[in-house]
Amino acid sequence: MDSESLSEELDRIPIIDVHSHIDPERPQAKNIGDILFYHFLQREIVSAGGDDGFFSSQAPINEKVAYYLRYVPLIENTATYWCQRKILKDLYGFDFSDKNWEILNKKIAMAGDDPSWPEKLLVKNLNVKSCLCCTSDATERKRETFSKYSFLLPHLESFSFGPNYLESLMAFIGAEHGAYPENLDSALESFTELIVKNIRMGIRSFGSAIDENLDIMLSEDAEVRRIYRDYVSGKELSQRERNALSTRFLYQFLQTIEDRAVAQWYLGAAWKFGGRKGEFGYGESYVYVNHKLIPSILKVFKDFPNVKFNVMYCAEALSQQLTIIARMLPNVTLLAFWWHNLFPTYIEKLISERVEALPANKWILVATDAYNCEWSYGKLSLVKKCLAKVLARKIDEGYLTVDNAISLAWRILYTNPCEIYKI
Repeated sequence: MDSESLSEELDRIPIIDVHSHIDPERPQAKNIGDILFYHFLQREIVSAGGDDGFFSSQAPINEKVAYYLRYVPLIENTATYWCQRKILKDLYGFDFSDKNWEILNKKIAMAGDDPSWPEKLLVKNLNVKSCLCCTSDATERKRETFSKYSFLLPHLESFSFGPNYLESLMAFIGAEHGAYPENLDSALESFTELIVKNIRMGIRSFGSAIDENLDIMLSEDAEVRRIYRDYVSGKELSQRERNALSTRFLYQFLQTIEDRAVAQWYLGAAWKFGGRKGEFGYGESYVYVNHKLIPSILKVFKDFPNVKFNVMYCAEALSQQLTIIARMLPNVTLLAFWWHNLFPTYIEKLISERVEALPANKWILVATDAYNCEWSYGKLSLVKKCLAKVLARKIDEGYLTVDNAISLAWRILYTNPCEIYKI
């Protein structure tokens, strides 16, 4: 069976996207800039010699497009540019060029003013039944915003774990009252209340970046209380102390969500986030791998068998270790192809690895990480193209039957996310 024929079969399968940054207040692109100047593409232009700050400047759109066009010959070979070309051609009927960009811009702006466009594109065109959207706000006001589109669901992304991400965690804890709780016990109580409150408001998953330097340290209560006092008083903590404090809050979080919500974890990247905000520019990120992290998170997975961990990573170097963990432990599943893994070479390799190594219910295909529904289309097109190629190859090799392949596709596109996230 060829990949094109298999693609037609895959198009009939509904999809759940369990990680996006789509804003329910504005799910679609407002103009061509939201498609052309996506941070993936911006970084490729910077890498090719472009100005890091130009696209975030106040320059008019025509100047930004002209600047972009200068670099197209250098980036049109990339998978990210393939996605952009796919978006513009399929959705608006044109290839991007200096002669037609204004027509494209008008078409995108018209769709951007159409409140029915997100549903037309995601639900009717892509067959996406639900899309989890990262939010740091699960208040009543935000819930009303999500109610505009029943297929967009909130996914809380407010805190992360590890010595470099301690600031994001403490900011979440202190935000409720405008200050840090006075002692560790009060902080843990406040943290627990916030998690429970979010679960009661309908949050079914919590997203956290996991610092590559996270080292699980189960310290004595008195020691952690002292470290917390030092932190809130402004004292500089050692990495060991930051790990001890992170560990205490991590374990408190996981105890709270047992059998109630999913821990969606992101591994292998460093970017402008947490304690690293001053280190990187807009859209700048790197693959950071520390294989010493694996024993630490393995301990966590085994200490909390009643927590569902859904793990995505952008470091291909972590793939075998995490695939085998998912193969060994019933509470760990793998998720999609995050950030620097979103290239066909890696996508196809990871799909093939998971097909061969994991039970069919142990991974999810789609987490677009997209910031608008148009980029959901581009990324989903890329991932489904790779899936069709790998499954067709497995069929030709006699490794899978057509029925096996279709059954597996149903699992990783729809059934698994429904079961894991209780959608």
